[in-house]
Amino acid sequence: MLITGGSIRCTDPNRYFQGIGGTAWGNTAYEAEGYDPTDPDDPNKVTMVTIDLGAELKANNQQAGLPDDTALDNLIEEWSLHIAGQEYDYGAPAQFDDGKLYLWLPKEAAKQQIAVELAYRDKNGDLRKVLPLYREPGQDDSLLKRYRDFEVTDASYLVSLTKPYDGLPLPAYDLSAPGCAITTPAPDNKVLDRVTDDSGRTLVRYTYQPFNRKPSGPDDEPTPTGPETSETTKDTEGNEVAVLPADAGAVKLTMISKQYADEESSDEQIRDFAKSYWGHRAFMWGEITPVPSAVTSVKAAWSDGSEVADPQDPAKVLDVEVDVTSGTFADGTPTATTCKAPKGRVQLYVDGKEAGEPVAIVFGDASSRTAATDVAAAADGDVVTPAANARVTTDTDGREHTVVSWSFPAGDLMAPGARHTLTARYLPSKNYLPSANPEEEETPESQVAVKPDPTIAPTPKLSKSVKNLTHPNGPTQPGDRLRYRIEAANTAAGSLWTQAVVTDPLPVCLDLDPGSVRLTNAWEALDAKALAEAAAVTAFDVGRFSIGTAGADGRAVLMVPAGAVSPLSPAVVEFECVVKKGLDLATESADDLALGNIAKATGSRPNPDDPDGEDVGPVDPDPSPEATPPGPATVAPADPAEGDVAIAKSVENLKHPDGDATEVGDRLRYTVELENRGGADTALYDAAISDPLPAGIEPVPGTIRLTGPTPGAEGKPVPDTAYDAASRTLAVAVGDLYGGQKWTLTFECEVTAEAVGADIANIAFAHGTPPSENPGRDPQKPGTEPGEAARPPAADDEPEAASDPVSPPEVLPADPAEGDVSIAKTVANLTHDDGTTHVGDTLRYEIALANSAPGTGWVDAVIRDDVPVGVEPVSGTVVLTLADGTSIEVDDAAYDPATRILAVAVGRLYGGQEARLAFEALVTADAVGADIGNVAVGYGTPPSQRDPDASELVPGAPFSPAEGWDAYEARQDVQRVRTDPVYPEGVTAQGGVIDDGARPDEAATIRRRLAQTGDALLAAALMPAVCALAAGAALLASRRRARRAR
Repeated sequence: MLITGGSIRCTDPNRYFQGIGGTAWGNTAYEAEGYDPTDPDDPNKVTMVTIDLGAELKANNQQAGLPDDTALDNLIEEWSLHIAGQEYDYGAPAQFDDGKLYLWLPKEAAKQQIAVELAYRDKNGDLRKVLPLYREPGQDDSLLKRYRDFEVTDASYLVSLTKPYDGLPLPAYDLSAPGCAITTPAPDNKVLDRVTDDSGRTLVRYTYQPFNRKPSGPDDEPTPTGPETSETTKDTEGNEVAVLPADAGAVKLTMISKQYADEESSDEQIRDFAKSYWGHRAFMWGEITPVPSAVTSVKAAWSDGSEVADPQDPAKVLDVEVDVTSGTFADGTPTATTCKAPKGRVQLYVDGKEAGEPVAIVFGDASSRTAATDVAAAADGDVVTPAANARVTTDTDGREHTVVSWSFPAGDLMAPGARHTLTARYLPSKNYLPSANPEEEETPESQVAVKPDPTIAPTPKLSKSVKNLTHPNGPTQPGDRLRYRIEAANTAAGSLWTQAVVTDPLPVCLDLDPGSVRLTNAWEALDAKALAEAAAVTAFDVGRFSIGTAGADGRAVLMVPAGAVSPLSPAVVEFECVVKKGLDLATESADDLALGNIAKATGSRPNPDDPDGEDVGPVDPDPSPEATPPGPATVAPADPAEGDVAIAKSVENLKHPDGDATEVGDRLRYTVELENRGGADTALYDAAISDPLPAGIEPVPGTIRLTGPTPGAEGKPVPDTAYDAASRTLAVAVGDLYGGQKWTLTFECEVTAEAVGADIANIAFAHGTPPSENPGRDPQKPGTEPGEAARPPAADDEPEAASDPVSPPEVLPADPAEGDVSIAKTVANLTHDDGTTHVGDTLRYEIALANSAPGTGWVDAVIRDDVPVGVEPVSGTVVLTLADGTSIEVDDAAYDPATRILAVAVGRLYGGQEARLAFEALVTADAVGADIGNVAVGYGTPPSQRDPDASELVPGAPFSPAEGWDAYEARQDVQRVRTDPVYPEGVTAQGGVIDDGARPDEAATIRRRLAQTGDALLAAALMPAVCALAAGAALLASRRRARRAR
């Protein structure tokens, strides 16, 4: 009979379940010839495991009100069986047998942890899930019990379960430590606070199972990668303690407390708990991540002790030794010194390529050091262990190293006539990441050499390059540092080019840095070796160099013995030069500023007829191609320093050289000086002068001249096309502006009427390109010539320098002719718009004083209005609007209630300008039947009559002539214009103001506001101002009288 699952009751297996050999079997091992089936401990036999849920089923029936004799034969709906944490193929039982299930399992399986999860239907048809049932490994009791689950919430401990590999096991949780006790969930409510009992017996143990990863969330189910394990060891007192995993990987930890699971305890509560439960249990996840590894050294030597192997020897064997240990994290942090010696394999590389298969690491003590991956299976099926090839060493930090040694047959992997580089990469079996890949990164190396084949002729080849370390993209300027690299290669496989000497004539404009000369040559075992300078060298002076005296062409020759050159790695000569400073680049010849140079080399080869004799030759390669740094092939000027490019500008009046004013029609001469104050090795490429001219300053054709760049140089005319009328810009090229050079630009302009009243100050600008900003420009080929018309600069073209603003003396306008200046006046009724004017209405007066003649003007213009009786100006409403739109609130003092004159200074009034004076006035009862027409008058002084020493009137200031209005109007230097009388709507000279009987409140009028403080107080308040105005007016009058007297 074959049983594949289910529940089978056997009250006496020895009697009723005889089977073969007195028992049942878990496999067919008994069929083997000569097999002894009588061994009671045979692991291939099966044993019975019992699940007893009778008490639970009976309690369910009682709760449902069923009779006590109700059968305990509930149907099983869900079922799973796990052995050692992995699902076990065992058919599900159909139903309980009197509340019990009887499982038959191989004895070997029964020694592992057994776990069952199931669900059954109660007599009401409800599905009931049962907490997982377990039997722990090695327990004699065949009964499966349950666990009470609890949770470890100590955040610091849970964090400690995830760590980089450090060779140490994950930490155990100490329930007995202060503050670490755990109370299980209700209704259990038991306090777990002990790890050993009074006798020292361990009460807490751990199991762990490896998984492919930690779960990312509650619904994530990682896949187990091995069985569940429980390890213990003895402490110093002989007690068993748990051993947690120390190797890299994700693990599920089960912490089991037996504190309340002792069936022999004197505590009845503990005994009752132990009958149904194995103990308390918590699940946790831990992860140990692999850490970097490092190959710290590679050693290789020919097994026969020779320094150079014979290429004809087919038995060339290398003795290789590689040291591997834990490495350093990407941020530079070292791994823990407790990391164990790495296990796995080592891959050898020859000249950066994998050589052979990886070598397994096998320690001498196979039981403790050899990994499972290091065991090989022989053809006959027996398991054998390779010969030990590794040992563990410890450095001064206590860090373990694995040192692997083996013999490597070189065969044809190493070409003759070359020095070969051996590197290695560690390939881990666990706990570590692979070490650096020699194909991608620099790693420790060792070199071995193979003799050349003397019958093969070398094929030398030269190449040369140069980098500008200061300006990588060019140009090359004074003070720049250049790095040259000359490669002397041998392209014939198996050959050797011997006694190579590299020579290089250095450009005249360079100075060699003798401390920068280095040589790299794998055959000579030189890696960027700094060379010593010697007065002279021969081909045998490898490690030294010489620099000869300059020849007829001014070039000194660098000579570097490079030694023997194999095909696999060229000899590389590197050196640095600095471009000389202080060169006069404007006068130096192009040859002396040339940066290109060509390297040459000489050499020999082994004598094919006598390999042990002297080398023969010469074997000389073609010269290298000419090498020049990025940018032009000659030295470019240095950029001018801040402030070295300077521009200055001046102006003189050719018609009135000593005058204090400029008149329309005058001719001005402008002089602009542009210079480079820097050294002779600096320049500004394609320099130009630009001068945007203001309106009213018009250039005179045929007057533009450029002189320079040296003192005494003859000037040259500049075409009139240098002036762009659209942008009003004069732009003249001066070519490349070298240090010490100065250019002077002169041109003449005529003053036109547009300059009157305008700001005619202007600034000259210097434009150009610093050489570093135009690396491709050839210094020997300027983009422009001095005196050419230049393109006016764009709005966003930042100048290199700007002059201070210059301006001729003030441009005076011409005297306006009769009728050029006019005045107009309007009045509007702000209260009534029906064409009538009433007592109490508010009127708004506007007076416009205008000059229509361009190029003319008035100085000290004034607007005056004689206010009639019956109209009172309102306080705070007098406003003067200037020609540019600026509004000025005029002080009430501009109106004199005694004379009824409102007068306000306008200042200058140029042709095309207009000034407006506005104020509001209240119609009083005195206007009824009266003539309330009023006249506005404009006054001004023609420029020809102005007193240059007098202070001019301030626009918007109240005006009252010191000499009185009669005397003021009688002056010959004052011109005037006036309006006709102006009336509000419905009013004429005969009257027309309507009296409705109401009297307006005159409190807001200027007259009433001034009167409110009393005559005495008013006089006291106005006295300082009146005195000041009188003094100023008297001074102005005296100056004008003095001028008229002259």
